[in-house]
Amino acid sequence: MKVFKKSVLFCLFFVINRTEAQSRFAIAPVVGFIQVNITSRNSFLNPASHDRGYGPLVGILGYYSFTSKWSVSTGVNYHQIHLKPNEKIEKRGYWNVPILLNYKAIHHTFAPYFSVGTIIATPSTYRPNPSTSLDIILGTGLLYKPNSRVSWIIQPQYQKEVIPRPNNFIPTNYQSYKISLQVQALFHL
Repeated sequence: MKVFKKSVLFCLFFVINRTEAQSRFAIAPVVGFIQVNITSRNSFLNPASHDRGYGPLVGILGYYSFTSKWSVSTGVNYHQIHLKPNEKIEKRGYWNVPILLNYKAIHHTFAPYFSVGTIIATPSTYRPNPSTSLDIILGTGLLYKPNSRVSWIIQPQYQKEVIPRPNNFIPTNYQSYKISLQVQALFHL
């Protein structure tokens, strides 16, 4: 009888811990819309040039939850920007790797959701001498969790390019930022 009780307790402990560990991981397909704004000036004598573009965003993220409120996520996304320099439409595609720290404020079906982190972006074609860029990202949105297996996140995000800094090929007053609206369906594993 003692062996049976120990076996049952061990199985319960194993199942509970396994369930807890499984619920820490999630995978999320991402869809959205992104807008980019670019301002540059070659010298004080030349007027600043402004470009604005927009396009779709798709990707996939993996999540790991440290606690019920805190998580980290990373993955890959692709977005295509339709720029209009001098009213000639150009399509440019970008691969990005976001690394985010996420915070869910409360434990309700609907909860405020915040993200902060960085994005490593593929070579940018905005410059004559392209290089990989590093952007910071801030997001705030809403998490909807109808059950324990699925969650939905809708989140506007602000993305600001911080690296590379201007060099000989980049205008001294070069600024680029992106604004996106993303929808994610989290599937808890």
